[in-house]
Amino acid sequence: MMGARIPEAASKKRGRPKKAGGESGGNGISEADSKNAKWDWREQIAGMADDKLADIATRGNPEPAAAARAILEEREAASKKRRGRPKVMDKIFAKLAKDISPDVKTTRGLQNVHYRQRAFICLGLGDDARFKWLCDSEAMMKDGPNAWKPGILAELGRFNDDEELRAYAEAICEQKPKTKDAIVRLRRARLGNGARPNCTALTQQIARLVDAYRVAHPDATKRQILQAIENVYDAAEETLPDDVDASRILEGNK
Repeated sequence: MMGARIPEAASKKRGRPKKAGGESGGNGISEADSKNAKWDWREQIAGMADDKLADIATRGNPEPAAAARAILEEREAASKKRRGRPKVMDKIFAKLAKDISPDVKTTRGLQNVHYRQRAFICLGLGDDARFKWLCDSEAMMKDGPNAWKPGILAELGRFNDDEELRAYAEAICEQKPKTKDAIVRLRRARLGNGARPNCTALTQQIARLVDAYRVAHPDATKRQILQAIENVYDAAEETLPDDVDASRILEGNK
């Protein structure tokens, strides 16, 4: 009939009914909500804890992710104005570090993961021939021994300048020092602390050692002492590397 009213149920389109509130995105926030509330995302998530904001910022819908990053950046900037030691890693990087190494629980450990990954990426992900001694992607895939040096990489990652990081890494690969020695040298180079090496200071230290030996052994002859010094000279001449630019990077100008 022309005037008959079509039932409401029959007027609905066929197909799968939509869920109330729309489907949820990867960060727990629905796509429908994202479209209907573009203007107030910051207001909706402003009261969330930092860890939740970091989770939203690293995955899911782009609009709430951008709002979460902006809120975290503002909180980070506000925290820098307070007294005390500033944080070296923001919430987003901390979340990514946790995802990479979930077994690491301490802040210091997560910082090492973050800096290690930064250096690993900066050095070509283990594919650059210059840095194979530090990280070799093929050996890492096979779980080979000494496939990478995570401790040294974590120290290298603390250099802010990428070119500087690569220069120090290349010097380390040429010298191949022990991990502990490499970390000490890199830390000294980065922080700029500690007295720079010089011939006078080393001479004075050797002289004090000779004086202490003479006190302990008063019968030692001049010939014995001079012969010992000559032996040290010969050994150093044979074992110490030549002075090259890579050495100066880590050891300082002579």
